[in-house]
Amino acid sequence: MKIVKLYLILFGMQFSVQTYALTPIQDEEGASATVPTVAPPTVLPPTLAIAGEIVAAGEIVVDGKTVATVDDIEGVLKDGSTIFLGPGVYSKGFHILADQVTVVGDGSHFKNAAIEGKGAIIVSGNGAVIEGIECSDIEVADKNGACVRQQGKDLTLVNVYFHDSEQGVLQAPDTGFLHIRFSRFDRLGRSGYAHGIYAQGSSLVVSDSSFIGTTDQGHSIKSRAPYTKVTNSVLNSADGYDSRLVDISNGGVVILENNVFYQGLNTVNSELLSYGLEDIARQRKNEVKIHNNIFIAERPNGNNFLMARVTLPATPMSIKGNVFVGQYMDKANIPAAGNHFFEDRDTAKMQPDSLPNIDYLNAVHLEVVK
Repeated sequence: MKIVKLYLILFGMQFSVQTYALTPIQDEEGASATVPTVAPPTVLPPTLAIAGEIVAAGEIVVDGKTVATVDDIEGVLKDGSTIFLGPGVYSKGFHILADQVTVVGDGSHFKNAAIEGKGAIIVSGNGAVIEGIECSDIEVADKNGACVRQQGKDLTLVNVYFHDSEQGVLQAPDTGFLHIRFSRFDRLGRSGYAHGIYAQGSSLVVSDSSFIGTTDQGHSIKSRAPYTKVTNSVLNSADGYDSRLVDISNGGVVILENNVFYQGLNTVNSELLSYGLEDIARQRKNEVKIHNNIFIAERPNGNNFLMARVTLPATPMSIKGNVFVGQYMDKANIPAAGNHFFEDRDTAKMQPDSLPNIDYLNAVHLEVVK
């Protein structure tokens, strides 16, 4: 067994982010494959050190200089600026207009802090990075209030906690990539139009993150991007009144690997995943890879694994190495080869009141290999 440990170095701060135990197995073609045993990410809170000083509670430092209030941030930002936010609750957000701006928080919570009728942090500059921010209670008149509103190209979020708001992240069309790592999105959604993440750029890549209890018929992840990849994450309806766990509205390349999906008792739609239901975008490559995931479906009114557009153009689909727990009305459409099916948690030897870690896959695969 080979152990690989990865580290992220950011602004001189080291985060122990993930350990993978790589265990060889055999896939259905007999070729050697590998399923990562993913330990829960350990993300250490950043130390905000500025010239030997620690950023105090409520203190805001931009490029090494303290500013009086959040209102003063926009006026001093320039391309390449770094904003450090000290611990505390911030009741007003701010707008990033400059490019390549980095925001680093430490116990920094934006609460009921929407501005411009859009959200807490509006990003119009390109290449922004936001790390270590908590955000909640964001509501606006059009019911589309987001903790982060992406209007510029290429945004990266690391170690953020967005919860109890209308929307976690709302990305405008044609705004490049949205990358999210080591983050948590809880109890988000509004009226079926706002979601945990609503991506509309060129690509959405999510890793080592969780989406729990999406509500009010929102999707945990809704993506119109041509390329969507979700790995090493947990998407859990819990007791939320949610819609789908992943909704790929217009097709494209979709990769779902090493995730745990749970559809709960109160979910409105029967399908856990959907693909191309609204339309299939022209001049777009379409491909679906769903590998090495755990799907648990316990909606009492019935469950469907995947609903795709009936008039879907030729789309390669690879669905293998997954574990399916529960009753699936579309089971006949799920490839039997390379996947494993259990009627319920008891049959799967799972705990009745908690979700398994992704390393449960290894136990199933090794049992089959015997």
